[in-house]
Amino acid sequence: MTAGRLDLRALNRATLARQLLLGRATLLVDGLWQADWKITRQTERAVLEIRPFIRLDAADRDAIAAEGERLLGFAVPAKAVRDVRFAPVRSG
Repeated sequence: MTAGRLDLRALNRATLARQLLLGRATLLVDGLWQADWKITRQTERAVLEIRPFIRLDAADRDAIAAEGERLLGFAVPAKAVRDVRFAPVRSG
């Protein structure tokens, strides 16, 4: 790793720690904070929305979606319909 990469990881850890203290749901990809997420509950449906900061490749999206399905099964097992959705990439 280069020194710049180490600095980026340290900055990311500090930012992640602040977000966790604020109660935000974070998603790590390869150890770096790359998205936020939230679960929206409706009468018969629960939606996990992934809000990425970067463009995710197909393998990462597939892995995140699979993990999201497991998360919904745990967090809202009684909901008849559970859906994982990806929002457009946002910055900041």
